[in-house]
Amino acid sequence: MRTQIVSSANSDARNWRLRALDAEEIAALEAAPAGKIRGVRAGEEEQSQLFDILSREPRVTVSALAAALGVTPARAGALLSHELSTGRLVVRTEIARPYSGWPVYAWYFLRLDGRKEAIAQRLSHLREARLVASTIGSYDIALAVWLRSIDDVQRLEGYLADQFPGVSVVDRSIVLRTPHHLHRTIDVSGRSMPKHG
Repeated sequence: MRTQIVSSANSDARNWRLRALDAEEIAALEAAPAGKIRGVRAGEEEQSQLFDILSREPRVTVSALAAALGVTPARAGALLSHELSTGRLVVRTEIARPYSGWPVYAWYFLRLDGRKEAIAQRLSHLREARLVASTIGSYDIALAVWLRSIDDVQRLEGYLADQFPGVSVVDRSIVLRTPHHLHRTIDVSGRSMPKHG
């Protein structure tokens, strides 16, 4: 097991797209959220409870959220809207990778000759990129991608060599299976297993 210390993430999976929607559908989904809601700040303990509840059950209804927090549904909805508007809470939909059309999950560990921020920004625009993170240690950047085929692992590495002068791929790996993701157990087919108890 190797651990990489991440100092910052330039891009994460919330920016990745399956490319199944047209431009109009994307625009509707990515419409700017309403401005920050004034006067509805959660206290530190209330905010912690809210995040804990949502991490365990992200599809909780506002009524159930209100009951769990011990507040009215109106307050629960306002707290939720406030946290979404500030960006501290992010809504993201996951998909079972084997059914996505992008079944190969690969990591590249990169060393740079400089220009770390500029290169990280460029890497974050790769269609395949699921995570672009600056790291501390043996590598400068960790790049996680989803690819359409195993052959694309070497193709993408060649593309990086051609298009990113001064970037060296020091190591790479392929994820064979993800047994746990976002507090959920994942079965061998890539689907989230139901929680028991």
